[in-house]
Amino acid sequence: MFIFEISEAGTYEISVSDGPAEVGIWSVMSDGGQVHSEHSRDDPMESAMYELEPGTYYAEVGTPYLSVGNTGSYTVSLEEVADDGEAAAAA
Repeated sequence: MFIFEISEAGTYEISVSDGPAEVGIWSVMSDGGQVHSEHSRDDPMESAMYELEPGTYYAEVGTPYLSVGNTGSYTVSLEEVADDGEAAAAA
C-alpha cells in the first residue's frame, strides 16, 4: 500500500509504470473511507484520475490475482492534472 498526502483539492492522476505488465492500481482510499475500487474488474488499472480533497490517501497496487507485495519492482506516480487534462506537476 502506498500513502500520499494531498494539500490542495483537485484532479490527480495516479499511475504505475516500469514494472511487470499486469501490475496496476486496485483501489484508492482515504482516512474517511474508500475513494474508488477496481476490485470488481478482472485486472487492475495502469492509471486513473480522481477528484481529491486535502488529506491522506492510500493506493493499493497489485496484480490481477491481488498479489500485493510480491509483484517485483515498479514505479507509482502521482500528478496533479491541469484544467486542460494535462499533468501539471509531480506531487
